[in-house]
Parts: sequence; structure tokens; C-alpha cells
Amino acid sequence: MLGVGSSVVSSVHLSAGNIKAARLNITQAMAVGTLATLTFLLITLINPEFTGRILGSSESLMPLVKDYMPWIFVCCLWQIWCVIGLFVVRLDGSPRYAMWCNIIPGVLNIFLDWLFIFPLHKGLWGAAVATCLSCLVGGLMVMAYMLFFSRRLTFIKIKFSTKSLWLTVRNIIYQCKIGASALLGEATMGMIMLMGNLVFMRYLGNDGVAAFSIACYYCPFVFMIGNAIAQSAQPIISYNYGLKSNSRVIATERLAIISAIICGAIVTTGFVVFPRAMVLLFLPGDSPAAAIAIEGFPEFSTAFVFFIFNMTAIGYFQSVEKVIPAIVFALLRGVVFLVPAFLLVPLAWGTEGIWEALFVSEALTTLCIIGYYFYHRVHPQVKKQRAEKPHLTDAIKLPIEEMQEPKNPADKKFFNIVLSWLEKNYSNPDLKIIDMVEATGMKRSAFYSKLKEVTGLSPIDFVTCVRLRKACRLLSTTATPIADIAHAVGYADSRYFARTFKQSLGVSPTDYRSRHKTTPAE
Repeated sequence: MLGVGSSVVSSVHLSAGNIKAARLNITQAMAVGTLATLTFLLITLINPEFTGRILGSSESLMPLVKDYMPWIFVCCLWQIWCVIGLFVVRLDGSPRYAMWCNIIPGVLNIFLDWLFIFPLHKGLWGAAVATCLSCLVGGLMVMAYMLFFSRRLTFIKIKFSTKSLWLTVRNIIYQCKIGASALLGEATMGMIMLMGNLVFMRYLGNDGVAAFSIACYYCPFVFMIGNAIAQSAQPIISYNYGLKSNSRVIATERLAIISAIICGAIVTTGFVVFPRAMVLLFLPGDSPAAAIAIEGFPEFSTAFVFFIFNMTAIGYFQSVEKVIPAIVFALLRGVVFLVPAFLLVPLAWGTEGIWEALFVSEALTTLCIIGYYFYHRVHPQVKKQRAEKPHLTDAIKLPIEEMQEPKNPADKKFFNIVLSWLEKNYSNPDLKIIDMVEATGMKRSAFYSKLKEVTGLSPIDFVTCVRLRKACRLLSTTATPIADIAHAVGYADSRYFARTFKQSLGVSPTDYRSRHKTTPAE
């Protein structure tokens, strides 16, 4: 919850050039997460036996609980560092390092488990220590990056005045609001297991629960796929959302949705084609539970495309600070549709319907998300609100060459510096906004505000405007192939150029050329 919330807020601040606010938010999230975890550890580990009994341990199991539980609970501290910190590492532009922060502890845990359990004969205690040490390595890797290697998102000193503490509370509450749907997403996994166990026990007894437990082993992998897509898209969407670059937000989310559908289809195919092989990894092939699982896996997997799609869509709402839709859709798939589906679908379809309950829940949520999208796309009041907002399309239709220079001498100088720099660099596909900022000698936040004031556009939209105006001139006055024009105006991908052109001008490059051609084609 804090990881997602702080990442979204920090992304928006970064897009506005407010690096200090971004650093403050990630520092607050890490500090509050650490403090909350230490409080939890103090309460639970001051008397491990009492905690064990609350969690349901019997007296015969208590020695094992005392060996295992304290070390596993301590892992929570390192894990909170990883959960929050990995969002920051990715946002700071180091996704590969974030990947290694997961891979190295995972591989180390496998090795230490073997070392402590077999050669050293430390049993359950050894397994717990191995997990704790592995998580510690991951946490230290994240902390080392943020303290010593971070490019922009380093820690910042937190003030302890009354005003500063109040602002910290306000920021944390807002981060939690944004990340609440992520918390509900995690809770959905628990609800699936709880309802599935209850219903399978009622209809199919112990063998049914054993069969469903195998499906539950695979569910976290499906969850991780959806989570990976949503988290990968989040910094990109939030950053461009902060820049008000709607075209890039839409393009990123479209790519994420396509990835979700493809990944969901691949996972479903695996469950449909190889159910026996997947079940035999956990159960003997001749057991009744295995037979139930093998028969049910193909039906259960019909939910996965919708499952991953919904996670990706909810991640999008988080990324653009649409808190209410994100929470509502998370509740729909985690409680509102899920619980009735497990209770009612078996009544309609028999015991086979238990495997379809998740499909019903996720499919209904998908329909609600699609309905929400089309409602906001066609509803008159929404269309009116959207029409009142300035859009990149309207700005680009005004040729950049015909823009009147500002009358204010300082604004005129600023405008000419920016335009002159762009004239020299617009064809570079690796053009960086920060280089344009440095050309003016201004701070990033001041530059963004000034450009918006003078041109009415964000930096990215202004660059796009200049590039597309150049493209329009080439399309109307030359017979140069469209792919070559795309490269000439700074687009490495001609398909992305064509898509951006049509989104901005309402016609494809080919149609534009046919309507505005001023010289005969050669």
C-alpha cells in the first residue's frame, strides 16, 4: 500500500520537476513503514508464546513455533524495505537492479535452506534463519542503492516540527488512499483461498480441499504476472500523467492491457494443455484429489485472462490518482462478486461450478471496468468536461511557425531559446527534456511552469507539436516515404509516429498527404 502510494505521488512530483517533494514522500513512506513494522515486532515478540497461542498454536507445536516464528517475523522489516524500496528503485530508472534485488535473495534462500537443513542439521530453526538472512540481503541491497547509488530519489531529512509532522501524516494518508486498492488486491488472494476451502470442503470434502490447494499454489504466480505488468507500467503512466501527456499515458496503458491479455492467454493454455503434469508435481496421480484437480484446472484457468486484466486496469487507476474507481473495482473482485460467486455458482452448475466461481467474479469485474470506461467516454456531461479542457490535438492544429512571439521581452527570449534548441534537436529520437531545460539555464520546475505559461503546453507536448508540424510540411511538400519522415522528425518507430500523428491531427499521415499535397509526387 505504501509502496504503490509513494511511487505514484513521487512520479507525479518528478514530472513537475519537484524532486524535493518526491524525495520527501519516499522518505516518509520508508520511515513510517519501518516504524510500523518495528512496533509490530515489539508487540508480537516480547512474548512469543503468547503470540503463538493467539495464532492457534497447540502446546505440542509451541517449541517449533518458538524456533520458527521470531525469525520469520523479523523478516517483515527487511521485506517492508524491499516492498517500498523496489518501487523507488524502478522509479529512479534502475529496473535491472530492482530485478536483482529479487533474484539474489531468492537464490540465496534456496542455498541457505539446503545448507542449514541438511549439512548443518538445523531443522526448522535453520530454515527460518536462512529465510531471514536472505530477506536481509534483499533489504540491504535496496537500502544501499537508496543511500549511495540513487540518481535522484535519495532520502531527505525529515523535520520534527508540529507542521512537518502534520504534513507527514497528511502525505501518508494520501499514499494509503492511493495504495488501498493494492492492499485489497493482496487480500483478494486470501479471500479466494478462504472461500474456496470452505466451499470445496462442503461439496467435495478433504479431497476437494486438497485439489483446490494445488490451484492455490499456482494462483500467486498468476498474481505476480498481473502485479508485474501493473507495477512496470505505473511509473511510466504516473510520470506522463503528471506531465499531462495523455497520448503517452494511453499508449502505455494500451501496451499494458495487451500484455495482460497475452500473458493471461498463455497461462490459461498451460492449465488447459498440461493439467496432469502440473498436478503431479504435488499429488500422486492415482489419488482422488489429483483426479479432481486435473479435471478442474482447465475450468479454473478460464478466469486468468480477466484476473490479470483487472489487476492491470486497477493499477492504471492507481497510477492516475483515481482512488475511488481503483478501490471500488478491487472490492468488486475481492468481495462483492467473489463471495456470492463461490456460494451461488455451485448451486446453479453443481460441483463443477466451484471451479468457475473465480471466472464469474473476475469476468463481472471486467464488464464493470469496461462499462465505466465507455460511460466516461460517451456520457454527455463527461464529454462536456473533457471538451472544456485544452488538448494536445487543439494545440497542434495551430502551426508552431504561426505562433505569435510573446510581447514580454523576457518571455520572448525564453520562447526563442527553447524553439531554437528544438530546431537543432527535434530529429534526435533520444531527445531529453532535461537537456532542453539546461539550455535555458532554469530549474526544472520553473521551466515547466514558464513553458506552460508561454505556450500552453507541457514540454513533451511542445516537442510533439514541433515534430508533427515538421512532419506535416514534409508530407505536403515532398514524396519522402512516411517511414523516412518519421525518422527525420525524431521517431525511431514509424508505427508509433503514425499513431501519434492520427491521435493528434485526426487523420493518418497518408490521408494528410493526400489532402494537403502541394507538389506532384515524384
